[in-house]
Amino acid sequence: MAAACAKGTTIIKDAAELKVKESNRIAVVARELGKFGVKIEERSDGMIIEGGNSLKGCRCQSFGDHRIAMAAAVAGLVAEGQTIVKVRKPFL
Repeated sequence: MAAACAKGTTIIKDAAELKVKESNRIAVVARELGKFGVKIEERSDGMIIEGGNSLKGCRCQSFGDHRIAMAAAVAGLVAEGQTIVKVRKPFL
């Protein structure tokens, strides 16, 4: 979330262990921050985030992971418009 608001490009690598936590945090962060309009590229061991984005409010999921819920809530605070974070794990 901080990288989305920072100037420049942030590269997160060597973080493949994030795929085996409460959720696949790499995929989920890329998907959910992308909903805010963040330019983000998912990689096998991390992600590349283009900073300086103007975030737009959206509906997002936490996938049962409180860290994802908090990141989405913080994004919603700086986003333009309404943000809704669904905190229950969806049935997929």
